[in-house]
Amino acid sequence: MSGFEIAGVVLGAFPIAIEALDKYRELARMWGFWWEIRSAYQTCSLEVKFHRLSFRRNLQQLLLPMVADQEQIKRLLADPGGEEWHRDTVEQQLIDRLQDSYELYLEIIKQLQRTMQDLNTELAVDKAGVQDKLAAVKAPTDGHRRAFGRPNREYQLYRAKFAIGEARRKELFGELKDYNERLEKLLTTSDAIAQLTSKRSLSSTYSPHGTTRAIGHIWRHADRLHTALSKAWNCGCSRQHSASIFLQHRAATELEFLLLFLDHATNNVGIPTSWGSRQAKIKLVDPPTSSQPFRQITISTPAMPRSKPVTNANASVAVKNSDKIQDLCITLSSSPALDHSYGFLEDDHKRYHIYPSSIDESHMAANDPVTLDDLLRRKHQPSITRRQRYALALIIASSFVRLSDSAWLPSALWMRSDIAFPRDADNRSIILLDQPYIGRSWSDNENAPASQSKQGEDIPFLGIILLELCFGSLVEEHPRRQAYPFTDANLNQFFDQLVAVEWLRDVVDEAGPDFADAATWCLVGSRSLSTGDDWRRTLYEKVVQPLERCHSYLNPVTTSKERVID
Repeated sequence: MSGFEIAGVVLGAFPIAIEALDKYRELARMWGFWWEIRSAYQTCSLEVKFHRLSFRRNLQQLLLPMVADQEQIKRLLADPGGEEWHRDTVEQQLIDRLQDSYELYLEIIKQLQRTMQDLNTELAVDKAGVQDKLAAVKAPTDGHRRAFGRPNREYQLYRAKFAIGEARRKELFGELKDYNERLEKLLTTSDAIAQLTSKRSLSSTYSPHGTTRAIGHIWRHADRLHTALSKAWNCGCSRQHSASIFLQHRAATELEFLLLFLDHATNNVGIPTSWGSRQAKIKLVDPPTSSQPFRQITISTPAMPRSKPVTNANASVAVKNSDKIQDLCITLSSSPALDHSYGFLEDDHKRYHIYPSSIDESHMAANDPVTLDDLLRRKHQPSITRRQRYALALIIASSFVRLSDSAWLPSALWMRSDIAFPRDADNRSIILLDQPYIGRSWSDNENAPASQSKQGEDIPFLGIILLELCFGSLVEEHPRRQAYPFTDANLNQFFDQLVAVEWLRDVVDEAGPDFADAATWCLVGSRSLSTGDDWRRTLYEKVVQPLERCHSYLNPVTTSKERVID
């Protein structure tokens, strides 16, 4: 029997003991000796229920990082020893979850099983004759209540055993308390070590000073890229073009963006032939000096989710045809090979090399996307799973650090409906959840700089989105929110945040401490922010990294596809 199956057996032993005690209470009342054992019975019943609750909470702490679906956790706890406790994959997840603590966990859970067996034996719960009589007990007649006319000898022995077995029961309850506390400590320390290991891994990957500076500058590069793109449409159909930036969880120092260009133009006179859609990767490099001609660069093309690479995804390729782009519309009408660049745009700070993405565009239908607001309103079935929601929470938070205040994600001007997901071209009922993006169309006023707002003004809104992804429902649907009016935008925002702060109390039980810490910082901790761009580093540490740990618990092995089918 696996360690996970034993846990189900232990959980199932508690309700058996509670049910037997309840039946014995009925028996004692019927035969008139309830007052003799009432105090001992109540103590025993309270102890069993308390240790059952302690063990259930330990199991919840064990299951939360392992099981993606909250409903599955409820089913496991409601059906101890059921079919879901016997899956081979769950036992392997348990081993991955506990790692070097697994053997100790196994010993503790076996001791709990033996203690529960001893307790049920002490209560005579496992005695078939007693159980049969308890189930079929009937009220006695007055004659049976006389001094030596009470229940038969077996009942008398059971009654005496219960009365004199208090010391043994205390000993067994003490063992249950000890093993439950050991299990709780084992799980808590295992989670703490996992968090510290994750933090050390992240800190060793990036230099603290370099990361801080890079995090503070990435949004500026994204904003300048938007400006460079807006100036590159020198065609007569620029208003019919749009560019969307894919939201991705990337390394804090990675200066690379993935874009989707769309052409909505018709084949009018004087307008180039429509090129439909193009996915492109933007690589930022320093402009060349006069003494060092800039002819080619070396880039890597890492594999992307749902990609169909034409070449080796890990190979480095020399980007050829590094010419300056004069008209982006004409340039995108061509289809260069993956090892050729479309060309580059430049400003006073960087060169922006644009080259084809390694993702096969044919699988994606760019028109008629589904928005995050649609998903949270459950307009598409089945609803997104817990694992998918937490993955989106990480992607959105990471993208917020990289893009907030840029023209792609202007502060206080973005909404859930701005975050969109394309559909599968072959089956439009499939939503590509691994490719969220924010789209921006070109117009005359987009050449103006992004509107300036109070620093970090939209961080609480990010916190609300994290809560909505945590629970899979909108804040406006929360029962507490229904008590407040829906009026103008400012008051709605105030009431949403008020309810969201109260909602934080439920996050630990739903998603664990890492997710709770991230949402709490957005809604409460962000009220006093560092000056300049330092708040981005703080948000990365307080929000992105905890969500990254939470995501890793549910995804020990990264999956290649995330999708929802209507």
